[in-house]
Amino acid sequence: MKIIQCAESCVYQEDGYCCLEEISVVNNVNSICPHYIEKSSDKGNGFCQSSHSD
Repeated sequence: MKIIQCAESCVYQEDGYCCLEEISVVNNVNSICPHYIEKSSDKGNGFCQSSHSD
């Protein structure tokens, strides 16, 4: 399991961590993270599916 802290408004960020499971297409070469995709408010919570229970 990878634990990568992330504070960006990205579709792969959930609860302060990156939840990108596998390497994907590079989306942004000008950002700190090459897989960054901005999370917009109309797209809900992004691509992450929480696997932990509260």
